[in-house]
Amino acid sequence: MIRHYLEVLKLDAHDDIGAGIGTKEDQRFIAGVAEAVLEHLPEEFKGRLGNVPVVLEARPAKYLVQDGFDPRALGLFEGPDHFHQRGIEAAAAPSRIVLYYANLLAMFADEDELREQVEVTILHEIGHYFGLDEDDMQRLGLD
Repeated sequence: MIRHYLEVLKLDAHDDIGAGIGTKEDQRFIAGVAEAVLEHLPEEFKGRLGNVPVVLEARPAKYLVQDGFDPRALGLFEGPDHFHQRGIEAAAAPSRIVLYYANLLAMFADEDELREQVEVTILHEIGHYFGLDEDDMQRLGLD
């Protein structure tokens, strides 16, 4: 499986170049949608998210894929979740939410579908930050 995942990662990244996926305009659009989603969160959640950045990366890093992470994932929450941050030493890696813009753009060419999927992906990863698992996400319609 890992060998195939790595091949998918390589082929998709190569195809991005030919398809023109991931322009600065594309990235600005996704970042703007993400900012709007975060802005409309209830205040109690915004405050708890604290300094958890949302970053854009083209596709998952090779080291993640080598560990079995899906190369076509749309997002990722990394780091300690909200409940574990209080006990983490300052030297620990910070939490962050990653949006994989090339994967989003490759799967959702329609602007409205892309906007909706960016919103779902952000909310999904925020859910992980607050301790929800994949079953919880499915019940909430965030899968």
